[in-house]
Amino acid sequence: MTSTGVSDPALAPSAGGRSSLRSWHSLDRLWSLVGRGMRDPQGLYILTQTLEATLLPDAAVRAAAEKQLLEWARRDADPHAVFYECLLDIVAARDHVSLGARTQAMLIFKNGVEKYWRRSSDRGLPQSTKIKLRRQLLSLIEEPDRSIANTLSLCIGRVARHDYPSEWPTLLTDLLSILAQGDQQTLRATPSLLLQRTLQTLFQVVKLLATSTLARGRQIAESLGEDLFRPVHALHERLRTSWDALLSSGGMADEALAVQTALSCQTYKILSKLVIFGWKQQRESELCRAFYHSSIESLPKIVALRRAFVEALTAAKGDHILNNTTYNLLESITRICLANAKFFRKFWIHRKSELYAMGSIDAMMSNLWLLVEHASTDIEALVSDQVTAIYPERLLVQGLITLSLVFGEPPQDMAQMSDANFALHFTRTIATKLLPLTDGDIAAYNDDAEAWLNEEEADRWEYNLRPASAHLFSILLSRYPRGCAATLELLAQSSQNDESSSASRQREALYYAYGLGPTALGPYCNIIRMINDSIQRDALTIEPGTALLRRRIAWLLGAWQELELSSDELQAIYPLLVHLVVPGPGRDIAVRLSAAKSLNECNTWRFSEILFEPFLPPAIAGLTSLLAIVTSQEGQSKAIDALGNIVARMGTRVTPYAQELLQVLCKLWSQDINSLLRISIVVAATKLVQAVETDSEGLHEPLMTILHQCLVVVPLPSPETRRRMPGEAKAPGLSYLHEDALELLRELVAQSNEATSSLRTLIPVVISIIASATDTLLLGLEVIKGYCWLQPSCLLPHLPSLCAAFDDIVELLYIRRDLKPLLHCLSIIIKTQQSAVWAPDTAAFLLARLAALLEREYTETPIVVQLSICFARFFVSDPYTSIELCQRIDALSAKEPGHALRLILRTWSSKFDNFAEARHRKLVALGMSGAISTGSTVALSMLAELVPALNDALAETEETATGDADAYKSGSPDGTDLGDFLEAEKSAQAVRRQAYLQYDPVHSRRLMTSISNDFASAQRAAGGLFEQALGQVDEYSIGELKQRLSGRLQG
Repeated sequence: MTSTGVSDPALAPSAGGRSSLRSWHSLDRLWSLVGRGMRDPQGLYILTQTLEATLLPDAAVRAAAEKQLLEWARRDADPHAVFYECLLDIVAARDHVSLGARTQAMLIFKNGVEKYWRRSSDRGLPQSTKIKLRRQLLSLIEEPDRSIANTLSLCIGRVARHDYPSEWPTLLTDLLSILAQGDQQTLRATPSLLLQRTLQTLFQVVKLLATSTLARGRQIAESLGEDLFRPVHALHERLRTSWDALLSSGGMADEALAVQTALSCQTYKILSKLVIFGWKQQRESELCRAFYHSSIESLPKIVALRRAFVEALTAAKGDHILNNTTYNLLESITRICLANAKFFRKFWIHRKSELYAMGSIDAMMSNLWLLVEHASTDIEALVSDQVTAIYPERLLVQGLITLSLVFGEPPQDMAQMSDANFALHFTRTIATKLLPLTDGDIAAYNDDAEAWLNEEEADRWEYNLRPASAHLFSILLSRYPRGCAATLELLAQSSQNDESSSASRQREALYYAYGLGPTALGPYCNIIRMINDSIQRDALTIEPGTALLRRRIAWLLGAWQELELSSDELQAIYPLLVHLVVPGPGRDIAVRLSAAKSLNECNTWRFSEILFEPFLPPAIAGLTSLLAIVTSQEGQSKAIDALGNIVARMGTRVTPYAQELLQVLCKLWSQDINSLLRISIVVAATKLVQAVETDSEGLHEPLMTILHQCLVVVPLPSPETRRRMPGEAKAPGLSYLHEDALELLRELVAQSNEATSSLRTLIPVVISIIASATDTLLLGLEVIKGYCWLQPSCLLPHLPSLCAAFDDIVELLYIRRDLKPLLHCLSIIIKTQQSAVWAPDTAAFLLARLAALLEREYTETPIVVQLSICFARFFVSDPYTSIELCQRIDALSAKEPGHALRLILRTWSSKFDNFAEARHRKLVALGMSGAISTGSTVALSMLAELVPALNDALAETEETATGDADAYKSGSPDGTDLGDFLEAEKSAQAVRRQAYLQYDPVHSRRLMTSISNDFASAQRAAGGLFEQALGQVDEYSIGELKQRLSGRLQG
């Protein structure tokens, strides 16, 4: 084979052809070559060269080649189809194309199947091409290379999932025919390559057809059993017979035996899939019942055979050095054991009722538990993840998971399961054999305690023995809490005064067991006595080699936070947790991090600030010192989270430590850390600001550095820009960091008493965030509202840019149906600013766009209501400026004079009944009255529509002398759903909002007096025109209005 990977003349370049990647033909030229047909030499050569280029060390060349292949894969019509035919041609050229190029071709073909084979795909392959490709795929089954064969079988399975049986009805027949050919080619005891690859392909086809979640897919899967089970089962039995004969001859190093074992495993996996998914009702199939019962009988036999095999190897080769053939044989036997155990697990998950009906669950459970029990006699010596282990860890894990499933939902008629003693025997074995630490655990902990801690917290119960045992134990605790508690109590008493290493490990396992089911064991567990009898002594000891015991105690104390703890129990737990988190002898990083996590998990609703207050100084000192020595960012995040939650729970009690805590956070911020840890710092700082309340003003300057770096130095790109960014640049931490930084800024503004210069400098930044319309838009609006309540004048210089930002995103938010928060923010800006600042050019463009929304047919009623509130705020604040704004809107919209005002007034009158809150109806009524007071001809011409609405508003409720009423105090202000009106009363912003009510026209103006004065103003301004307009109103409405304004008619 040449260096280019091509030696066949059919694949070589034509005369004058250039092989350098830098001199590629253009895309169109290449497709003109490839498009002539699959056998075009020049086209196939260039395609092969491109595939070779993806394996070169030059990154630029690799990138160019991958880009070129991606372009070809996306082509439409004929070139798109020919490309995939060429790829399979290259895969078939085993003697002329390099293995790397063939592997790449197969991978690209697989990706194309996933993207373009579906009928709904935009660039779906034509049916004629699919027929050719299906034929080509089957012709390639006898592939020598394992990697290519794996990808090929996966491709055939994926195609079968799309096309079988409607478009590829002969698939199973073809595979069985090829399977028979492979069986016939078998020489002596060694199965042929064709047989091996066909079984591999058949397994992928069955697996992918069986896992379909659609109803049609399930129907197809349920038809497979009758078609495939018998021929595959016959082959399986022949393989087992041949395998038994070879094994009895003593040929452990025989390659044929290894292959036979692997194929026997493959056929078993196919049969198990067929039994689970290939029938609608397995209980009615004799084939299913026979296979199920034979699997139960064969599991202990195959496990015993494997053990004997391993022991024979150990006796022959004490050093456990295996050649490839023996290793493959042992691995295949292990896979058969795993397939058998997984069969029971999958059967239970997918067809539990059928498994019930087939019976023998007791026998299955007994086999699995005996397997675990035999292995637990000496975990150190018998169990590991090595292939030469007597009991592979992954096999025991599968058994424990199946036991967990059955114990979690046992059948009612299962004899052993109804016997509590049987389950309690499980409990004792797990607590004494499977949960205790091994020498390997202790060695790993001593090597890297923090890494060991992170591994355990990952809770890998589906992969590792100890977590799987703990998972089963927690299920047993939930079903038999009283019996389990009694068993644990006896075990605790037996190891209570024993100071040996084994007793220390046993106590660690018992603490582990108690923490796995705190809620279930709570009624049967005396926490105070446990702490006094053993936990306190073990937590305070400084004996070497007991760090893992203290680490487990810290974990257990956190697990107990789920319980309804009494004050006595809390007084016993808090000092132990704080003791374990502060530095001292025998308290390594893992112990202190576990204690920090337990402090973090203390239930907020049951946390006692009074009881914890004496321990606050050492807790803060311990956590801050822990931050100084922890090097991993994951550990630092745990300590910061614990610190933040303690601050949040203790409130103003942490004020004396605020500066110290902020210095620690700022020092950590200045280091080279990832965005997720920065998020933890920002969240902790936010909690600190909330806790110290108005004293947070002393924290402004250090926090401004953090906020400036979050919001200014690393701005969040717009959604359009983010869509064009590469995947690694779209890390969610960036968006979360901006969001949490805005939360911090919102709290700073809410807790401050004045808008300091540092706070003012961030207003333009917040406006730019709003203009970008990213996920942080709502928080940006909340910050702007905070500035309005803090000091309205600080927004004056920025009103034009703020209105422009709103104007830019109104249409986008309208399409998203997310416009209401912006309108609520605008309403607050209007009511907190003086009317003089709303010069026509400041808000005219924005209001013109908002007014246009009122004319749209499909604008939702809640949006119309919120728009009406915004315009009402303008008219209540200054009617004459509002009239000027309406005139400016008409000019910008090229509408006739008076159109905008008429639109607003008509919306108010026609939608008056849609305002759910009494305060909103009063506000709109004040806006109507204000428009009338200007003597505008448009407003006067609509008196007939406005007066009935004014009567309705006057009839709403009886107001006090100041214009307030209880009806105006219910609900949320200005129709917001954001819940910001529920702020704690101690918040400085909440106090400011409450104080504003005495100036709010809704609460400070009597509606009756306002309407009377405004009508008088209109009469002075318009004179006879006003009287003429009143004459157009029906006498009943005018009479009612006069009586209500004079006080003769109320309610």
